Amino acid sequence: MAGSSTGFNFARFAFQPSKKPPAGLPQSTTSSSALTSGSTEPFNVPVNSPTTTMKQIEEGEGTKDSRKRTRPAPKKASKAQKVMETLQDVRIADKLREGLDIIIVGFNPGRFSATRGHNYANPANHFWPCLYRSGLVPEPLTFNDDDRITEFGIGLTNIVGRPTAGSADITKAELKEGALELRRKILQYRPRIVAFNGLGIYEAFYGKKYFQLGRQEDYLQGTDIVLYVMPSSSPRGSKWPRLEDKLRFYEGLAHLRDFLNGKVNALVEEKVIFPK
Repeated sequence: MAGSSTGFNFARFAFQPSKKPPAGLPQSTTSSSALTSGSTEPFNVPVNSPTTTMKQIEEGEGTKDSRKRTRPAPKKASKAQKVMETLQDVRIADKLREGLDIIIVGFNPGRFSATRGHNYANPANHFWPCLYRSGLVPEPLTFNDDDRITEFGIGLTNIVGRPTAGSADITKAELKEGALELRRKILQYRPRIVAFNGLGIYEAFYGKKYFQLGRQEDYLQGTDIVLYVMPSSSPRGSKWPRLEDKLRFYEGLAHLRDFLNGKVNALVEEKVIFPK
């Protein structure tokens, strides 16, 4: 057989080292390049990137969870927020006197009103145009004329005095305290009508969530003072965003005033009561 020329390849059956250790034994953590160099440093084990090391894994770097562990930088106050911080002590004086036909109640001063020192000073607010176009006042007025408003039998106040960027920034405690103070003012000045310039104001004052718009069925408790609810004159309102959407509520208020003053003989309910 030694001289056989069958071509049988005995090298195929020579011992070959196994590429994987037997089951139950730990795999080597030493790379082939490390073996040839004599190094025993562990592999740089890839997790999310080819360069993530075991040390980085232990410290939470380069892993999917590392983003969660990183605290976001604190948000910087916006320019509007910084302005409001400087206006926290500003208060807009009430425009009130005895013998008024109407006291109109707002939420609280916004940035424009607090900056300018006048009621409804935001040029986008529909309050002053609605007053004139509804006939509540005989001439066009602006926020600069708010000192004159009582000449026309109308007074102005707010349920909360502190200026904020929006009504959502008012606390429940402020609303509760403001409602008590508002009642005191109403009883002191005794107008014929109290008109709430915003549904949320009436809700905070009277504690009702379900009510009609316009004239309310109830008088102010213990008095003959009529209560009237209008959408906010702010342009932010989603249901009544335009001046034309709000004008009918001001026209209804003028009709109610004229009826109580004897200028019209009959009260037309369709003009003063509106489905919500």
